[in-house]
Order: sequence, then C-alpha cells, then structure tokens
Amino acid sequence: MSDHGISSGRRVGTVVLLAVAITAIVLCGLAVMKGRPAWNDTEGNPAAPGVDGLGAGPPRKDQPKAAGPQMHVAQTGKDNLEGDRQMTKFGLAAWLHRITQFNSAEDVEAYADRLAAAGYDIFIPCVKNTHGAADFLTDLADVNDEYPSCDPLKLLIDACRKRGIKLHAWFTVFSEGGKSRLLREHPEYAAVHDSPRNQPWICACRQEVQDYVFSLYEDVAGRYRPDGLHLDYIRTGGPCRCDACKKHMATLGVDIETVREKDPAYELWVDWRVSRVTDFVRRMRKLTKSEDMELSAAVFPSYPRSISNQGQDWVAWAEQGLVDYLFPMGYRTSVRQAKAFATSHVALVGGPVPIWSGIGKASSESTLTPAALGEQIQAVIEAGAKGAVIFPENAMTDEDFEVIRKIRAK
Repeated sequence: MSDHGISSGRRVGTVVLLAVAITAIVLCGLAVMKGRPAWNDTEGNPAAPGVDGLGAGPPRKDQPKAAGPQMHVAQTGKDNLEGDRQMTKFGLAAWLHRITQFNSAEDVEAYADRLAAAGYDIFIPCVKNTHGAADFLTDLADVNDEYPSCDPLKLLIDACRKRGIKLHAWFTVFSEGGKSRLLREHPEYAAVHDSPRNQPWICACRQEVQDYVFSLYEDVAGRYRPDGLHLDYIRTGGPCRCDACKKHMATLGVDIETVREKDPAYELWVDWRVSRVTDFVRRMRKLTKSEDMELSAAVFPSYPRSISNQGQDWVAWAEQGLVDYLFPMGYRTSVRQAKAFATSHVALVGGPVPIWSGIGKASSESTLTPAALGEQIQAVIEAGAKGAVIFPENAMTDEDFEVIRKIRAK
C-alpha cells in the first residue's frame, strides 16, 4: 500500500471515530431532554412558571400564601403538574364595589369560601368609593359611617390569603363625592368639566390632590398589608378647566377656555394631563415596590382616545413597567366587540404586562347570561388575554361559576 493509501485510510478511520462520538453525544442529550418535564423548561417556554404572563409580580417579604393563578396547581394535591396546569391557562379576578355588607368574621369567612370555590385568583374590593369616604380605618379621611366595626378589610385580607387568593385594595382615585373630607375642606380642588358628570371629580393635575390620595394608599399599605393596590378612575374624568389648570397652561401660552382639539396648542394640554396622571402611577409603582406589593389598574378600553380625553396613557405605563396588570374595562354584551377589544389591547401592550380583560356581568353597558359570560371569557382568552376580571362579583351565580370551571378544565 502506498504512503498515500495509508494516509487516506487513517483519515477514514478518524472520520468514523468522530461520527461515532458525535452520535453518542446526541443520543445522550436526547435521553436527558426526554426525561425532563416540559413544565420545568423556563427558557423560551411561555407556559413555564414565572414567565406565563399571569402577572406573578414581586415576592412579598413575608412570603404570603396567596400566589395567584399558580395556587390552583398546589390545591389539587396531584402529582401530575403538567395536567394540573390546564387549570391555570388564564387568571380569574373580580371587583366588588362595597365591603360594608360584611358585618362579622363569619360573613367574611363564608364569602371567602365562595371566592375559593369559584377559583378566583385575585379579589378586588373597593375601599375608597366615589362618595369619597374610606371603607377602611384611617385618620386621613372620613371613614364611611356604614363601615362595620369588625373591620372587614382586615378580615378579608386574612381570609383570602389563607385560601391562596390575592387581595388588591381598590381606590376610585380621582373621584370624590359628598362624603369627601378633601372637598369639604378644599372645594377649590374640584375638577371643572365641560359637562356635568355622574359623580364629582377632583383635579387629577393638582399636586395637593395627588398628595392626598397617595397618603391614603400609603395608609392602607402600612396598616393592612394587602397583596396589591388597585388603581381605578386613574384619569382626569375629561379635560379639566379649573383655575389651577388654567394658570399652569397659561404659562405655556395656552388658553384652555378657547383652545379646541383641532388646534396645535391642544396637544400641549394633552401632554401635560398625561404627564400628571402618569406621575401619580409612577409614584404608586415606587410605593408598591418598596412594600413588595403588586399594582393593577382598571383602564379605558378605547385607546388612544383615553389619552386625549382622560390623560390616561396605559400603553406607556406598560412600556415603562409601572404596573403588574392591566384590566381594560371592555364591558359589552356583544362577544364580537369584547373579542375585538381584547385583540387590540394585547397587540398594543405586546407582552411586558399581562392583559386581563374586564367582563361586565352586570354593568351600565352589558348584561350577560351564564352562557354569554362563558362565550366572552373564551373569546378574550383566544384573543390572547391572560385573564378575565368580572364586574361585579356579587352578580355572579353558581351557573356562572360552573361555566367558568368547564372552560378552565379544557
């Protein structure tokens, strides 16, 4: 055999050995991958814990039991976590307008049992309503004279946490009515709108107003330690033409008594209102981070109209990481409209903050049968929403809950 033939044979032998080695490595890798549960893959897997879009939010310092949608897995008691995750495809939350209905610890425990049986992940009771009084104990505002002595907010937080349900304390931020200490002491803080509103508003752009509402949030966070804080009426209520707004815009050369939406100068007014509302949200973000709490917001479904009319740029909030959840209030009886809203909302935010679609079981713009409720929830989830938020919770029936259970079990 020539030297050339010997060299060729050696090269062939080397190639064969390399091929065998590579094949062995690949087979070992496949064996390892085959033995790894899919639900434990946190890289590039949208269903992995912590990256499922359900808005887990920052961990609390005291490690509470309430952990949102993932708690459904823990409560099943089964070993097959992959199968159990079928029950966590989307989150379920609900708003409750009044907590003055709870007159005892027994009332609260019974209601918390109902919430747990229904599969709620987040419960959002209103603790500062549009009347302006506080439905919690505080020295900073007038406490609602109907607020029970048993302190239902504290009882609800404890009862929900024991059952793995997060509680977000809900404020109607810039709406203050006839029970408002702030307006009684400072009537000049009232917003001035072009047309009468169903409830009075305070000027969202005034620093004194923002300081007052923020102090109430601080008080609730410190006294009660809820899992999260909730922003509603986090908007101007329409363009405000109070004296403070007139004075500020005059420094920018804009007369808000005469400027119209088609005028170039109107954009300066819009920008200022947006900046003031966003300033408050940013301040709330700092508070909730410092307290290891979540921050959620109920927002107008029509974007960007919410910017020019309400000073509410909730897409920017998501882009800046200022909230943990967005709950657009797409209350409609029409499934088509509800799905169209959800599709738009998911596309606008694009992933940084989970969209949980607001569903109006019984609202000023919607009334839903159990079947219609189920159709809407299914539609918004198909559109990409990570959860559904029901308004109001006390309108829900056993039939409604049964429909939801069947959807979550699919």
